[in-house]
Amino acid sequence: MQNTDRAIPSPPVTASLTEGLKPPLVAADIGAGTGISSHLLAERGVRVLAIEPNVKMRQAALPHPLI
Repeated sequence: MQNTDRAIPSPPVTASLTEGLKPPLVAADIGAGTGISSHLLAERGVRVLAIEPNVKMRQAALPHPLI
C-alpha cells in the first residue's frame, strides 16, 4: 500500500462537513480505503456506507457500528 498521509482529512474538516446538519445523517464514502474518513464521520454520528473494491484495504479497515 502507498503512503496516503496527505489525503487523510483532519477532524476539523470532518466537523465542518456536518456542521449545522440535523440527524439522521447518511454519507457514502466511495473508495473508502481503510475507512479513515468513514470513521471520522461515524464518530460524529453519521451512518456511513463505505465502498472499497480493494480486498486488502477492506481487510485493514477497523469496524464501527455506524459503518
